[in-house]
This record gives sequence, structure tokens and C-alpha cells, in this order.
Amino acid sequence: TIPVDDNEYLIYGSGKNIVRMSKSKLEQECLVGSQSDVIRVIRMCGLLISSEASGELRIWERGTTISILSTSIVARYMDTLNTSLVIAGKCTKLGSSYNSVALWSLSDPLNPIEICKGSTDQQIKDLVVISKREPLEFATGGDRGVRIWRTRHRNHLRSAAVNLGTQSTSVVNSISFYNNFIFAGTKNGALLQIDPEKMTLVSIHQLLYNHKPHEVTAILARDYLLVGTSDGLLRSWSNGYEKVSFELDLGYKIAKLVPTENENEILVVSDAKSIGLLDVAKEGYRTLARFHRSRILFCDFNGDLIATASRSDVRVWNCNNSTLVQLLELELSQQLT
Repeated sequence: TIPVDDNEYLIYGSGKNIVRMSKSKLEQECLVGSQSDVIRVIRMCGLLISSEASGELRIWERGTTISILSTSIVARYMDTLNTSLVIAGKCTKLGSSYNSVALWSLSDPLNPIEICKGSTDQQIKDLVVISKREPLEFATGGDRGVRIWRTRHRNHLRSAAVNLGTQSTSVVNSISFYNNFIFAGTKNGALLQIDPEKMTLVSIHQLLYNHKPHEVTAILARDYLLVGTSDGLLRSWSNGYEKVSFELDLGYKIAKLVPTENENEILVVSDAKSIGLLDVAKEGYRTLARFHRSRILFCDFNGDLIATASRSDVRVWNCNNSTLVQLLELELSQQLT
């Protein structure tokens, strides 16, 4: 799943487990107790919140489940609004399926309360908080451009589509908010800058390489604009799009860019099922975690260690502390069948 930064640790979901890994030592420990696959994790006010494929939200404190929220939404997208949690995803009810968002109050983590809920015909692909002051605001990107959501009287949720002109029907894969503007990346290779207060498109920049548009799959706005594309290239643009300050070829589609406590360090999630750490200031990159790239073909256990193998790699785990001890990546000629 998409990781969350926790100072010196990295937290992410893996199957029915939540993994907490040291960035420096790459040692891992697991939080167990989830009843279905963990699809998203987020930190909030000293708590850890995980979303499960069953539609449950689980609240953790110091490695222990303290509360479970039963929702009808499979929350693939989550963000925090002060002591509130906003979630978005598919909602299935009475045999029908639609896209929905909801706002929950976690001021008392032991007694979560759903404040308001709304539905949309937009197939949501990303979510970002705009304002944490009343009225609370957030934005969603998806198959029908960008929508701005606002709370009214605290217990009502309303949304409206941003007028994107010729880009109104574009599929927005990723959105980011910085310095009062929304930045969005589209499937047809456009970078959009949006004024959420005026609900208007400020600027548009088309990414063309060899005269062909490249799908923007991840975007993160800071004093620079970090853009990941479907061809596996990660580029840092100046905010005026005048130049690319650096470019990295990761070889696989960039799925998500996640900020950390350090403004110069960005977590990079790729379709290679790996998580890496990008140092923007030093223009350096290192891989933090790799996952099996295909189904497991072999498993062996000797009491303390367990070995698993897929076609492309072999992993040895210490069962006593859930630590990955050794990773062997296989060349094409060595791959198992």
C-alpha cells in the first residue's frame, strides 16, 4: 500500500499486516490483527488508522487496536482534518455500487462519530485537504476532472466540479495542494494549476516527449513540482515549468509521491512494488522496501527463519522479530519456474 512517514520509520500495509520499518536499518516489525487486506494507512494525532478491504477502519495506539469503525466505504483514499478523518472510495449498498466520501470525528478515538457523508458520479483516484478551518474543504480528482468538497453547518457535505474548460473530461490521476493552489496531473499528460477559491483553471502545461503525451501518474507540489509519469521517469520542475532541475529514470510507472517530515525527502511508490526515498536537495534515491513481484512459488521454514521465493526473488525472514534478513534478486536467466 501507499506508505506513511513516521519520522525514522516507514509504515505500510502488506496483506493483512501493517509493517513498521526502520529507514536506516531496514528492519521490520509487524502489527497483526487486521481481518482483511490492509489497503491504506495514515497517521493522526499520535494514532495510526488503517483501512481494510472489508470496509472497516481500524484505529491503533502503540501497536494495539483500540477502536473499529464499520463503514460501507472501502476507503482507498484518506486524509486528516484536525481531529477529523476524511475517507473516499467505493460504497456498496443493496447490490448497487457508487463512489462516496465521508467525514468522521475522532476527537474521542474510542467513540468515533460519522459527521457527514456524500456521494458522487466521479470515479475518485486521489484526495487532498485544502482547508482545515471552517468550512472544512478538500478536493478529489478522478474520471471527471476535479471536485471541491465543503462542509456546511458541520454536518452537511456539498461538492462542485471545477471548470477546467477543455480539460473538464480529463481523467485526473493525482492532485496536490500547496501555497493556495491545487496542482493536478492527468492521463493525457497535462499539468493543471487550479484556484480552489475561484473554482477556476489558472494554467495548463502539456507534457510532450517525442511529440507524444505521457500520462501523469503522480504529482507533489512544493517550491518545486515533482512529477511522475507512466514511463517511469521522475522529474522536478520549477513552478513556472521553465526547466527540469533533475530527472530520474526508475524504470517503472510512478504510482504515488508521499511527503515526509523532512521537506527534502519524498517517498516514491512504483509499480515495481517497491518504496524508495528521494532526497530532492541531493538528487539522490535509494530503495527502502521491495516486495515479491509475482506469486510465491516456494516456502520453507526451519523454526526461526522462513524462506519464500517467487520467479524474480528469494527472501529470508526472521520469524522472531518479523525482520527481512536477506533479499536475493534473480537475473532473467536465473528466474524460477
